[in-house]
Amino acid sequence: MTYKEGDKIIVVSNTTGSALVKVGEEYLVDADSGVSSYVDLLAGDIMDYPREIIATLNQKDVKLVKRDGHKVFAVGDKVKVTSTPPGGYPHVDYGGVYEVCGVQRDPWRAYISAPTAVMGYQAVDSDDLELIPDLVPLRADPEPPMGIPKRPGKSVEQYAIYGDPRNPKDILGSQKVPLHHVPAEVLMEIGLAMLEGSQKYGSHNYRKTPVKASVYYDSAMHHIMNWWEGGDEDPDPNCPLHELIKAMANLVILRDAMLNGTLVDDRPLRLPNGLDMDRLNDLTKTIKESTTKRTAPYTHKPIEGEKNV
Repeated sequence: MTYKEGDKIIVVSNTTGSALVKVGEEYLVDADSGVSSYVDLLAGDIMDYPREIIATLNQKDVKLVKRDGHKVFAVGDKVKVTSTPPGGYPHVDYGGVYEVCGVQRDPWRAYISAPTAVMGYQAVDSDDLELIPDLVPLRADPEPPMGIPKRPGKSVEQYAIYGDPRNPKDILGSQKVPLHHVPAEVLMEIGLAMLEGSQKYGSHNYRKTPVKASVYYDSAMHHIMNWWEGGDEDPDPNCPLHELIKAMANLVILRDAMLNGTLVDDRPLRLPNGLDMDRLNDLTKTIKESTTKRTAPYTHKPIEGEKNV
């Protein structure tokens, strides 16, 4: 987006770690941004001279809220109706929160979702709305994480999400696939299950030979059902891995075959509208509500507060 001199913006995040701006506060743009991905913010009024630029932020950290004296919104914004003309707006309420589904310039208007309207939206003057920004707060933290020296405005969230802005490796690394979210021991157990398969069939045989979807679906479901009915480890004495790990190994192969074009997709003909989960969930609710006295389940291990266990 191109920002203009005098635009008013709100800071929604602070990936550069500037200590001179606050998330959730509004500032003025110093000069047209042109093709730059950064924008300079002023400390005072646009007429101040000399101007004091307090921060240069990434455009992703800011959001335009006012231009040429008019409030500005974008599709997807959450807005609150803060004023109305005489008689109000027919399809939205004063104080209500809605989503912007379209915008108009000169006159400045926002089209907000309104299910009761014939067209599904209501045109509202931009100045009658207030933006509800989606902010990424920065929490002040007395101790820096991981022994990093404390800096003004620094926070645990900022280090965790964006890394240390003084370290380019942190910034680049934090944008890559976050493998640290995967539990290591579970991943290693999957590796053992894959090792067992490689001993029997050859490593990565599923990339050479076709993988039939129904076979691996059945195998995964057999392991899951056996676990649900009380089985923990696979009864195979040569590879006593957990049933759920064996199921995951089947799903890993299925997904790999999908990604690499070796899947034989023998799933049944698709339902025209997919599974009607709304109908099934409504029936579930009806059955539960029709029973006035609930009988506790009989379970392998006691459930606190339940009887019949």
